[in-house]
Amino acid sequence: MAEAAQARDELRGLSVEVRRAVVAALLPEDPARLWTEGPDAASAAAVWNAYVGRRTRVPDWLIAEADRGVVTGWSVQRALSALLGPDASPELSTDVAWHIAGDRPAPVTPVDHPFTESVLVASMGLAAWLAHRLPAGDPARAALPGALTAVRQRLASPELLVSAGYYTGLGDFRKVAGTPTETAPDHERYGAVLMATHDDRPQPALRTALLDSTGSDPYLAVLRGPDQQPMGVETALRRAYDPAFARLLADPGAPAAGETDRDGTWWPQDPSRSVPDLVAEVAGTHGLGADAATLYLTLLALPDPTDRNTARWTG
Repeated sequence: MAEAAQARDELRGLSVEVRRAVVAALLPEDPARLWTEGPDAASAAAVWNAYVGRRTRVPDWLIAEADRGVVTGWSVQRALSALLGPDASPELSTDVAWHIAGDRPAPVTPVDHPFTESVLVASMGLAAWLAHRLPAGDPARAALPGALTAVRQRLASPELLVSAGYYTGLGDFRKVAGTPTETAPDHERYGAVLMATHDDRPQPALRTALLDSTGSDPYLAVLRGPDQQPMGVETALRRAYDPAFARLLADPGAPAAGETDRDGTWWPQDPSRSVPDLVAEVAGTHGLGADAATLYLTLLALPDPTDRNTARWTG
């Protein structure tokens, strides 16, 4: 049932033209063969690959868990496939030129799957989730540094614009932001923030290539709400450029103590293998056994030390 639901959601995301072409390709050249040999799956697959492209296959269990555990504005199945195979993802492998169209940013030439604010936020959120959910040595986890590189390459494009926050009162923004950095016929630029001048309530856009080395810009604070909490796109941008986040996604290497599992993987969430000296120190300080010290550190440091997860990490 889960596989059928995923397939349904995938098909719903395609245009009517693509769906019709795939279904039409299922009919053999000789219709009589439909009753003796069945649909022409090879032809349908060729049409699918021509329109949609080949994607990295994602295990069904991983899609199901991500769907339950991560909230995104991008299809979880498509996002996971893109992260695990960024070279085959149009969103993560292709630069698209953007401009201000009316009161919002839009691609200069319409494309089916551009890199957007939703793609950015989902990519960073799912990458963090995958780094925690998959063990070191897992081939899927090994793909994450490449996905981060692809995101950074898209953000470096001088023609990229991403939406930033909700539609904002232009007059209110001007009062706080002051004199624009640059004025164009259809927008005003404040640092990396572009405000369309088509009407008095545009959707802000970010020229990501103009952000500083941390993925930030002083004018972003003007777009925040009264509580001054960073917007989702701000958090994603900072994460994309954060060296600590890159280290989280990187291969942890071999365990500091103990062996890998039979399949060559291990869990850094197991303190006895990742920080054995700390386990020994805690055991000595509190008079605990090694297993109890390991569990204590797991409960202290990790966000989700459920019985099931702890058993998975420590064996």
